[in-house]
Amino acid sequence: MRGFTLIELMAVIAIIIILAALLTPVVINVIRTAEIRKAQNEVSQLEAAWRAYYMEYRRLPNHSGNVTSTVRDILSGATATDNPRRIQFMEFSEGSISGGNFVDPWGNPYKFALDSNFNNQVNTGDHGTLNRQVAAWSAGPDGDFGSDDDVVSWK
Repeated sequence: MRGFTLIELMAVIAIIIILAALLTPVVINVIRTAEIRKAQNEVSQLEAAWRAYYMEYRRLPNHSGNVTSTVRDILSGATATDNPRRIQFMEFSEGSISGGNFVDPWGNPYKFALDSNFNNQVNTGDHGTLNRQVAAWSAGPDGDFGSDDDVVSWK
């Protein structure tokens, strides 16, 4: 019975290394794209939840900033303070919670701004004042709010 020679084995290993080197950037790009799509979906869900809240109560609470446990309780219907009917406007997965905040795929808290005074403007701080009722955004892959790779609900 004949086995592999050292040369044949080295050739197979070299081919495997070349294939891995070619596939690694593709896999990394696919993962990055999936993370961006997930963040886009979550900022859209967050904005839709606040719009549904407004449709139900005809007002928006006086909250803006990070999506903290207080905000999650309002949108998930866990508290009657700002959601007296305890309606679930959004569901939060446990894997997206870190340090009490609802976080994006890169571990940064999602931010939002609400037009609580009904002037159809929200101040995002990072992206200036926008003519809208609700805005939600993520810092994106670089983790720096206000940069070009932020994932935003208004584009």
